[in-house]
Amino acid sequence: MSEAGDGRGWLIQACPWGEVLVTEPSGTVGARVVEEIALASEDSGAVALAQRWQVDAGGADGASPIDAVPNLAAAKVVASVDRGGSVLRVERLAPRGSTVAELVESHGPLNERQIAALLLELTRGVAARHVDQLAVGALAPSQLYVCPPGTDGRAAVQAFEAGRLAVVCAAGHRLGGPDSAGFDQLCPDLAAVAPELLDGGQPNAASDAWALAATVAFAALGRPFVVAATPLLVAHRSRAGLDEAGRNAITAALPTLGAVVVRALSPSPWLRTGTVGELRGLFERLLGDDAGRLSSKGAGPWSAGSPLVALAVFARNTEWADRHATAGLRRAGRLARNAVGPRTIAPGAGSAGATSTSTAAAGAAHQAPGDKHRLERALVQIDTWRVLQQQDSDVRRAVVLRWLVVIAALIGVALLSLIGAREIERVVAPPITVVWPPNDRPPQPPLEPRVLFEGRAP
Repeated sequence: MSEAGDGRGWLIQACPWGEVLVTEPSGTVGARVVEEIALASEDSGAVALAQRWQVDAGGADGASPIDAVPNLAAAKVVASVDRGGSVLRVERLAPRGSTVAELVESHGPLNERQIAALLLELTRGVAARHVDQLAVGALAPSQLYVCPPGTDGRAAVQAFEAGRLAVVCAAGHRLGGPDSAGFDQLCPDLAAVAPELLDGGQPNAASDAWALAATVAFAALGRPFVVAATPLLVAHRSRAGLDEAGRNAITAALPTLGAVVVRALSPSPWLRTGTVGELRGLFERLLGDDAGRLSSKGAGPWSAGSPLVALAVFARNTEWADRHATAGLRRAGRLARNAVGPRTIAPGAGSAGATSTSTAAAGAAHQAPGDKHRLERALVQIDTWRVLQQQDSDVRRAVVLRWLVVIAALIGVALLSLIGAREIERVVAPPITVVWPPNDRPPQPPLEPRVLFEGRAP
């Protein structure tokens, strides 16, 4: 297992379960993403699960790598003096190129053969992981990276965060819904999150089938299959299932794949059973004899005659950049690095790996690493909290303004209706004259005074 030890790293994400750092490239080794996940207990099962991903990808047992679903490059547990308890340390190579979402947004909707050539090896890898009772969990359009043209021996698309969601959940950090802390860091594309995950469930083969079908629908439609104004509305529509318009749009864009994709987007996990294997079979049928030639073991997905050749100009070959860190978080990271220097990720003596802090200034070498670590983390958390509070305030203000506009519009419509009705009544309706019937009785003589009592006064 490789160490990140010779590279200097800096914090790019503060998560509810820990931290995400990135190391600088050193020599022939590219940048690495290092995630530290706090373990709720020593026997949580997260360590064993992460090690299964590492072994399955090829390592001590000599197994051949699964290019479509790469490994979590190293899984290590270290004791953390600063925070107490144990931390699972996961290291993986930083990807290159653009995501499937960026590719589709640049090119536009893809046809079925292009989708099949793009996702065939990924689907094979996902099906193989399901046989081993492993959930991939990172199959959304913005989590799948397109290997750029010229990269030999690689599948067209790779899931570089494979297993991350399952490992975080196994460490004792459950998903709490779209509005919970850290949800968008693990699940950036809400339309690709299965309903059971929205309700706090564990990732499994059925949730992978939903995410894969959502990615196929995104590539065919050029947009998420469910679109709503707020995340809560997206979650509500996902739980309700596809309506008739959604089903018609998917089947029209995917004549061959549409029926399976619609079934894989069912709210019931049982109805999604077997859809990953069905998609793999349909991809192979769409490609025919080219399925083997275009694989990473053959001529490659970008070879001549491939349906992906037309997409080559839209596939970037740039270094990886964290797409989920906010501007405030990056600014806090710069402040922390200027204040205490970049984090140094170095191997520990007799342990799987230790995290220490080095300063850029020579005179700061005697400063306690724990103090510098706490200062860096506090700066990031404070700025992250400020950014999130500002975003929440903006959202609330926008909602209140929308309601005020709606109420004012309703009041205006009511007043105009009332004024219009009165104006119509005054202009159109003729005056009504009431004619009472004549009095047919003959005139009566006036009443004469009558003497009721006669007599003399005493």
